[in-house]
Amino acid sequence: MFDENDVVEVRRCVGCGCTDRRACPEGCYWIKPDLCSTCWAAEVDPLIEAALDWSNSVAERGNSQSDTFAGRIGDRPCRIEATPSAIRVFDHLQVEIFSVEADGWRMLPAYHPRELMPLFETAR
Repeated sequence: MFDENDVVEVRRCVGCGCTDRRACPEGCYWIKPDLCSTCWAAEVDPLIEAALDWSNSVAERGNSQSDTFAGRIGDRPCRIEATPSAIRVFDHLQVEIFSVEADGWRMLPAYHPRELMPLFETAR
């Protein structure tokens, strides 16, 4: 029997407020304990745009081959590889966590787009 002193924690998205019982209208799933797939995806688009802008600025400086740049995700080092056809970000364990290529993009859900955005602002 339910006791009014029992506390039931409801998982809620920090972006839109959806819960396990009330998903986003278009449907969603949990990417992180407090972030749904709809809100996560909405933040990926600006990240892709920033990565492409950054890549274009690298190309404008005359770099036609592969370039490697150091960056940080929080307090951990990471590496960005830029080629004429792709941008790849590797974490401190050398795992590819984000990439933008001609055929699309990929990102590990373990990272939030906001965590990666500063890379393309500071690595220029």
